Amino acid sequence: DLVRSRGLGDVYKRQEGASLVRQAQRLHKATGSLQSQERFFHGRALIERGEYLQAVQLLQEALKLDSGASHAHNALGLAMWKQNLLEQAIPPLQQAMALSPNWTYPRNTLGLIYLEQRRYREAEQSFQSSIELNSDDSMAYHCLGQLYLLLARAQEAETQLLHAVEVNPGNAYAYETLGKLYQRQQQWVKAEEMFRLAIRLEPEETSFQVSLGELLQRAGRPEEAQSLFGRLVKQNPANPHILRAYAVFLAAQNNNAEAEKRFKQATQTSPHDPTLHVRFGLFLQ
Repeated sequence: DLVRSRGLGDVYKRQEGASLVRQAQRLHKATGSLQSQERFFHGRALIERGEYLQAVQLLQEALKLDSGASHAHNALGLAMWKQNLLEQAIPPLQQAMALSPNWTYPRNTLGLIYLEQRRYREAEQSFQSSIELNSDDSMAYHCLGQLYLLLARAQEAETQLLHAVEVNPGNAYAYETLGKLYQRQQQWVKAEEMFRLAIRLEPEETSFQVSLGELLQRAGRPEEAQSLFGRLVKQNPANPHILRAYAVFLAAQNNNAEAEKRFKQATQTSPHDPTLHVRFGLFLQ
């Protein structure tokens, strides 16, 4: 799965941003720019909470108040992407790039969309253009590493991922992708080291723990994987990504009744996830 980073810290910061803008409006006569910023901060926080429809509405209102707000265009594209509305996500991201040509974040998001659309050359160009603008853009190196990993260009993938963590040692997502690369190469110890480092850096990011659980299963340590998945499901009973991973693990252990239960829970929680339905169908078959 492509990395779509989330963080509770970002949610709180954006909620605080909206609150500060409201306070500024009380002190000064409200302007379109301030009202736009308030809606942007609120909408961006909603994206982090997964409330995409409400986020889109607020971000569109923000752009009506200030059509030149590149950050709002970028956030609108991000909200569309999170809903798998790939074609609808592209125009606002391109507008954000046009308004802020030196800002690499929308370029990287656009590249990830091209990656999902299998437009690999365009994705590579997007990531490389970000690196040309900012040679310390850890996210761009990471995205390029993801692309090369997908294309089975392991050496190039490792080079880019190591660049990502060199310029930003706190990039937990790049460590996770390195773990997936080493896992493919059956370098179990190195893969586990990368996953555990990612978890230490971002302990609230459950996808890292899922990756570790899948590694433990493939490395022939099912008891440890069972313990990890069981704890994750108990702590996150409505998380479809965790439920799907646990169901796949249970099926591999021939615990079919429990696997079916977890698949059903996952599809009820995320009824529009096509990958999940395919996995469930293959299990039933």
